[in-house]
Amino acid sequence: MPENDVSESQKIALSQANAALAKELEQTKAKLASAVMFTEDLQYQQTIDGPPVSVDQLWSNCTQGDKITIDSWWDTWLKNTEANAKEFDIHDTAMLEWDKFSYQPVIIAGSGPSLRKNAHLLKDRQGICLVSCLHNYGYFEDIGVKADYYLTLDAGDIVIPELSQGGAKDEEHYWKSTEDKTLLASITTPPQLIRQWLGKVRWYSAAPANMDYHAKSNAITGGYDCFFNIGGNALAACLYFGKAILGGNPIVLVGADCAFGYNKKFHPFDSPYDKQFSGLITAIDCFGNRVYTWPSYFGFKNWFEHVALTRPGIYINATEGGIVGAFAEGNLKQVMQMPLSMVLDGYTVHKKLPDALKKPEYKNKPVLLF
Repeated sequence: MPENDVSESQKIALSQANAALAKELEQTKAKLASAVMFTEDLQYQQTIDGPPVSVDQLWSNCTQGDKITIDSWWDTWLKNTEANAKEFDIHDTAMLEWDKFSYQPVIIAGSGPSLRKNAHLLKDRQGICLVSCLHNYGYFEDIGVKADYYLTLDAGDIVIPELSQGGAKDEEHYWKSTEDKTLLASITTPPQLIRQWLGKVRWYSAAPANMDYHAKSNAITGGYDCFFNIGGNALAACLYFGKAILGGNPIVLVGADCAFGYNKKFHPFDSPYDKQFSGLITAIDCFGNRVYTWPSYFGFKNWFEHVALTRPGIYINATEGGIVGAFAEGNLKQVMQMPLSMVLDGYTVHKKLPDALKKPEYKNKPVLLF
């Protein structure tokens, strides 16, 4: 239609439509930049029956950096193991916790940015076991979340200040508060962290795929019988502990983004990692959006997917974000995506019935939970 044939009313309508589109675009940008993106604002992708790559490829992706890691950390691992074996009873292993939560759900908490959406729900979880990465300690203390176990994996001294990094109080406050907590510690943990931890310690050994290393480690420890399959990251160690040691099922993941959030934050709190926004790749999250991650964390994502596809059990991803179980084709059915509130309601909804029965309006009436 020639421009001079467009009526004034049509021009006004077109202008209004363009303005509405521009406003919608700005609102979308604001949502993506928000520090908190609630699940109800987004929809999970469709479910797919299996990954678009082979299970063997997933395993290859998550182990491709093993040699570099082993070569880089070999000396530190052995040095820390020797120091810990001399100073502490490293044979008080995680196996002392064996079977304590069998046939029950176990929640494992990483330190991903989506934890900011739902961590508060972990305060009242009605006795459901919570195993958390140590990096969450200060953050959880400040919001009143009490984990049943904290786990540390890394051998570098960076894990010491990370304990309080997510909190608003000074380091001394958090170290004093560890008196009634249980720490799951790798035998390669920096000894200083164990010296400062006031509560119970349960030890384990990660299992790098190098028999020469194991021979040297066993020469120090006199032999060890508590190994975790860790997939190279602390949250994977939490999963192994929750599943293989505690006997939990289902395993429920929270804070397991394995990626930066839409606001380019790597944790639910400010951290030095936020400034390391380089060397990244893109990946699809559980809502079908592109997010940034490091290649190593993409490998961690593949480790969780490999476990869900090859190990018995039910695996629920209640992170409400992130890339675990997500592909461009959709979300793996073996990694069920759902909000944490729905998971907790499924286990605790019956608790509402006694209070409902006490209400005067329900007296002498049939009361059904659902």
